[in-house]
Amino acid sequence: MSSRLLLTALICVSLLRAGEADLLEGVVWSDGLNRGGTDTAIGSVVVIYFCGHCPRAGAYMNGTAKAIDAEIEKQQKSIRLYCITPDLSGDVLVEWAKTHGYVGAAVGYDPRNRMKVSLNNIFQGRMRLPDGRTDYLKMSNEDVALVSRLAANPQVGVFRYPVDDLTMPASKELWWACERDRPQAIRSLVAAEVQVAKKKDEILKAEVAKVAASVRGVFEPERDRLISAPSDMAAYESLESLLVRYDGFDLKSVIARLKDMNKDKAMKKELTARDVWRKCVKLKASSKPSDQLSAEQGLALLAKQYADTVYGKRAGGG
Repeated sequence: MSSRLLLTALICVSLLRAGEADLLEGVVWSDGLNRGGTDTAIGSVVVIYFCGHCPRAGAYMNGTAKAIDAEIEKQQKSIRLYCITPDLSGDVLVEWAKTHGYVGAAVGYDPRNRMKVSLNNIFQGRMRLPDGRTDYLKMSNEDVALVSRLAANPQVGVFRYPVDDLTMPASKELWWACERDRPQAIRSLVAAEVQVAKKKDEILKAEVAKVAASVRGVFEPERDRLISAPSDMAAYESLESLLVRYDGFDLKSVIARLKDMNKDKAMKKELTARDVWRKCVKLKASSKPSDQLSAEQGLALLAKQYADTVYGKRAGGG
């Protein structure tokens, strides 16, 4: 790719500028979470849109992007790396992330390909700085240093679960696993609470208690707010995300609220539209032209027949 073409690709659209739609909207994440504005509001953001079929983009993602992920993990600062592609989805994307060795990055499939990524537009990378400005990655080894400088900024962002003065490696790892939404993180935290209660190490007990209090201090108000929220798709999907993010806590009230929302007539229509959307998205990611055509036809029908639903609007480009 020529430098002029790459520059054009980088500056053609900026989803991070003030007033723009949520840059994560519509992305299907490999870990099953539904991400939105709250996920990008708490810290600095590094976003990489990449072509999943281009060897040059693949080399960058397997080298520099992985090094960026490792740098963020090393620094343990409030920066989240999002890697988004219109070309890989489902188990294929999960395997891609595993093969490439990503640890903390959130990896997602963008069925709408809003950034128009293709073999001629293989990469777009940007960072949201602490002052709200946007800086652009260069698709070179320099990008690791750019992210490292971002991590060194005292105003880099706040943590989801702020905890001060952790000194024990075990408590630090528990905290960071929760902060990064790692699988089984909450279950590990709950198990650690039980285990340290049997030990004489008062420092470890106190630090595990700090981490647990911080996580529950975010979870419980969010749970209570969503349980009492009106029945709509935003609340429904946020409740679903609680089931994933906080697996290990008592989620009976969340499950009960979801069951109650399922009885609502308007929600049934919303969920039907979402089911159709998901089937179309799966077809769209197929390598078969017939499946891709079926996906486009299905999305068009969805946009027409369910125009008043969240996923009907999404299918229509709204």
